[in-house]
Amino acid sequence: PKLYRIKKGMSEEKNWKQLSMFLPDHLLNEDLIYNCSVLASTFSASLELVKSGEIEISQKKAFGEIMIRKKK
Repeated sequence: PKLYRIKKGMSEEKNWKQLSMFLPDHLLNEDLIYNCSVLASTFSASLELVKSGEIEISQKKAFGEIMIRKKK
């Protein structure tokens, strides 16, 4: 599901987007461990898309926002 969510969101978009935009809406709860797990698995899915040559990832500074875009 995470690969699909990222692919769908990047299908037409070629501008940089925050990886956090691809997280499920239900992360508004107070379960920090669960939220971190979802973020980590979404990041892992994005690395698979980098590996297959579909997207690019950028992070300007340590602990900064992770940005992704469809590979040109």
